[in-house]
Amino acid sequence: MQDNIDSEEFKFFKGDATTSFRGIASYFSIIFGLFIICLICPYNLVLSLIYLLVFLFLFSFMSWQMCYFGVSEKHLIIKNQNFTWYKKIYNIENISGILIYSPSKRADSLFITTKDNITYVYPAGTLRKNDWALLISALHDNGIKVRDDRNH
Repeated sequence: MQDNIDSEEFKFFKGDATTSFRGIASYFSIIFGLFIICLICPYNLVLSLIYLLVFLFLFSFMSWQMCYFGVSEKHLIIKNQNFTWYKKIYNIENISGILIYSPSKRADSLFITTKDNITYVYPAGTLRKNDWALLISALHDNGIKVRDDRNH
């Protein structure tokens, strides 16, 4: 299956992490965390580890909401801007529908429902309205039912 995917041409829908709230917050948490650890508490190992864990949690939480999507004729691929090793691949034939929704106080998200009635959620906090419109169009072109229930 991996060989088939490598030979396919994907169109990716990816926002700019440096201009989005989640991108700025995730990078700021790392920079501020390093500043705190290096300058304020270099002699207290326990306090440094606590700060490190807090800032890593903030970075992970913000990064989790930074997915982006690739669409080809046969597959939908989900990747993450900060966690570059993260990749989920769906065969378009196994997708029964997609919902785009804005959960309360979180990033706009893509909910994928497979034909087994299993739903997966992928928040995409860096995508702009135009990116979502282009993604919806590409998914429609591949025969996927898409429902857009965002508030804006």
